[in-house]
Formats: sequence, C-alpha cells, structure tokens
Amino acid sequence: MILAGVLLKMGTYGFIKLGFPLFPQAASAAVEWVMLVAVISIIYGACLALVQTDIKKIIAYSSISHLGYVMLGLASLDLIGIQGAIIQMVSHGLTAAGLFLMVGMIYERCHTRELAAYGGLAKILPVYSVFFMILTLAAIGLPTTSGFTGEFLVLLGAFNAAWPLHVAGNSVPLVMTGLAVTGVVLGAMYMLWFAQRFLYGAVKVPHAPVVDLNARERAILATLVVAVFWLGLFPQEALRKTEVAARQYQQWVDVAAKPVAPTARAADAALQPEAAR
Repeated sequence: MILAGVLLKMGTYGFIKLGFPLFPQAASAAVEWVMLVAVISIIYGACLALVQTDIKKIIAYSSISHLGYVMLGLASLDLIGIQGAIIQMVSHGLTAAGLFLMVGMIYERCHTRELAAYGGLAKILPVYSVFFMILTLAAIGLPTTSGFTGEFLVLLGAFNAAWPLHVAGNSVPLVMTGLAVTGVVLGAMYMLWFAQRFLYGAVKVPHAPVVDLNARERAILATLVVAVFWLGLFPQEALRKTEVAARQYQQWVDVAAKPVAPTARAADAALQPEAAR
C-alpha cells in the first residue's frame, strides 16, 4: 500500500522537479521517446493485468498502466496535461492504496489471493463489496471520480500538444496519444472482469464464514472514498494549487529547451552596460 500510494510517485515527482528541468534540451529532444514508453506502459501494463489470476498482481500491474498516463501528461509539455499528470498521481495514490488495502483485508480473512477461490462476495460481504466497487470504478476513470479527472486532463493536454504538430506534418505524437486512449478501454476490461468474478456469481469463499468490515476498516475506506469523489467533483482547488508548479515546470522544460536566436543574443548584449562587457 505504501509502495502504490507513495513510493511509485517518487519517480514521476523526480521527473517533474529534477529530471526534465535539469536537462531541458535533452528532455525536449527525447519527448517523443518518453511518450512512446508511456504508451507502451499504458497498454502493456493493462494487458498484463488482464491475464493475472492473483488479485494483488492485477492491481499491481494496473499501476504500470496508470503511471504511464502520468508520464504522457508530463511529456506533452501542455499546461493541462501537466496538471492532469499531477492529479493522476494523487488519484492513483488514493485508488491503488485503497484497493491494495482491501486485498489485504480479504487475505487476512481467507488467506489466499487466487481469484479463482472467490465469487459472490457481494452476497456475503455487502459493505466490503460497495467500497471495492467504488474504488474499482474510480480506477477505471468513472466520471465524478478522481480517476476521470486525471486521465481526462492528461489525454486532453496530450491532444492539445499533438494537434499543432500534426498540422505541421508530424503525426507521431497524435498517433501515440490515440493509442493511449485504448488504455482506458483495456482498463475497464480488466477491472470490471476482476470485479465480476470477485464480487458476483455463485458464492465461493475459502475459510467461510467470513465477517464484513468492522468500524475501523469502514472509517479508513470512507476517508479514501470521500477524497476520491472530492477530487473528481471539485477539481478546481487542486488545479489552482498545481498551476504555479505546472507553469514553472513547463517554462523550465519547454521555454529553456528552445535555442536562443543569434539576433536575440545580440540584442541582450547591446542592452548590457558598457562596464559589464
């Protein structure tokens, strides 16, 4: 849970604060390669999650896909995409941490993570199933949840950045952004398939009978769910607080990466005091 909620974001935070700003020219030159790796992560992570039989591994591989959206937004160098990447980092921290926590709760009761060992949990663990379904829908980007806010802004920013390049004759960023959209479909496939087999169908649970969530577990999950809906319904405050950092990142990488024209250098030199020459 700590890995998904906090430590995974250290890498993307490092790109925002250190990796790209320290080497703007290199970042600008490699931006299409970064987008390619991001799209591969989105699709490959989703495909890996589709074939898993361990419920913990399904969520773990989904994190690869979700972090791909973060890198796509950062590589777009568009303000909306950058802010979407930051919100996606927070959203993934909430949803993935919550889902890992729920996997731990059911493992504590049943002592197995094999998906085939479960079925029909909605009938015997209704409160658990409600929380699990909410976090699952947030993970696939259901509108009104934080997952939708992050993914939508990332894709919008990527398309905003890719379209002028497409008009100028470079269609590679637009094609890669279009491929990234397939990750939304794949994400819905593996998470809904997971929920359908896990929560519905014939009742099947090892070490029965099992008890539903206690008050402490409900309070923890309710806090995460409130944060998920708050970020999904009221993103304005988060966008306002991230705008300064996003603009600073954009200026460091995008503006600093552009070479200064010789005439501009000459004009700057002419404006300097004579004594400073």
